[in-house]
Amino acid sequence: MIAANFIISTASNVESGTILKNVFVGQGVYLASRFTASESLFFSYCQGENGEVCAIFAGPFTVTHHKSTLLIGGYYSYLNAGSGTNQSNHHYRLGPSHQGIMERGCKTASDSYLLWPSRIGAFSLVSGRHKNHVDTSNLPFSYLVENQGETYLVPAATLCKIGTTRDAHKWVKRDTLKIEKRLDNINSTTFSPYTVQKIEQAIRLLREILNEQGLDIDVYSYKGVLIKNSSLRKGILLYENVLIKYLGDKLLPRVKENKNQHFPSIIASLIPENDEGIDKWIDVSGLIAPKQKIDKLCGQIESGKVRSISQVEDEFKAINSNFELYEWAWIVSRVEERIGKKVSSWTAEDIDLFTVSYQKAIESIYQNLSNDAQKEFANDISISSGIDGDESIRSADFNAVNGLYEEHTVVQNLQNELLERRKWVEVTFEIISQLKN
Repeated sequence: MIAANFIISTASNVESGTILKNVFVGQGVYLASRFTASESLFFSYCQGENGEVCAIFAGPFTVTHHKSTLLIGGYYSYLNAGSGTNQSNHHYRLGPSHQGIMERGCKTASDSYLLWPSRIGAFSLVSGRHKNHVDTSNLPFSYLVENQGETYLVPAATLCKIGTTRDAHKWVKRDTLKIEKRLDNINSTTFSPYTVQKIEQAIRLLREILNEQGLDIDVYSYKGVLIKNSSLRKGILLYENVLIKYLGDKLLPRVKENKNQHFPSIIASLIPENDEGIDKWIDVSGLIAPKQKIDKLCGQIESGKVRSISQVEDEFKAINSNFELYEWAWIVSRVEERIGKKVSSWTAEDIDLFTVSYQKAIESIYQNLSNDAQKEFANDISISSGIDGDESIRSADFNAVNGLYEEHTVVQNLQNELLERRKWVEVTFEIISQLKN
């Protein structure tokens, strides 16, 4: 390797002709195969091979492997960069001063291009070339695609894709640093108040677009992108289902845990300890936290109450450790909005009605995911198998390599998750039925 003015943290590998200039490398990072980086920061678990980066802030799990890929002037986190990915940060006016943001979990397809400044919503896929300054930060889990030179957005498209589910498990499994002191506080969960609050915003936004631009027009316009009518309406339904699923995934297990209690005791178990997490949440380069807590820490630093790096680290660690406490306060506040009353006033009928909506949501979501997974076993996917054989040999070769649909680990996990959630629904209905009797 060749490096000048750099810091490399513990448990990282920098090798195989890598060139670094003015670079910070965090823990568990792998840079190799003539990778080039300048004026950049890489935090935990990033991977860089073959390609080039310049002036980037790479949050955890930012990955780029291809010689033809350039990441420049941007903020990334949990990114998977496809081959030929590129951005422009120079308008040839006052210099390369433009920057972009790709929120956590984004992917870029081969030969994708973005013109900075732009901002891409969390867990979105970018495909094609986009020469407008787009802002999809309030439309997460979407496809950004090129169609005849225009930028089209398909809201909520990645929510019904099995790849998103696979990624949710992938990052957790890769978080394997076995060292005494971790420098980064990382929360790799896909669905959290940070992403789900954006789903809430997306539902409101899409409904506003419908009302303001008309119910029957073919294509809507929003901040540099076009949205087809059918895509917009489907997006609202997908967002709604995932919102209800997330809330129910947290609520129903708590009800189930207290199934042998009297109803007042069940309700008491649902009341949050405090309300510190009910407002806006942010992603602080891998740390998911209530904005209120981060603002408070910044104020303590400015006032001199927090004076050392070790104190800052302790505060971040405390925020991360209390994630579930803050998350529960946020969840209860959102379920209260849907039911229309405070948790202390909920009735058995209120929980019953919410559970009905949750049951419908999970069945729809898991059916969508199952349908998408089955596409990986369609006939046209096996066309490159069995090079010299007929259809039966091609099928046998494909099955030998990929296995059968029902035996695939991701598919089995999906089915097990659905069975578990059906059990939650069953137990909740039993509890409600007993209370009514």
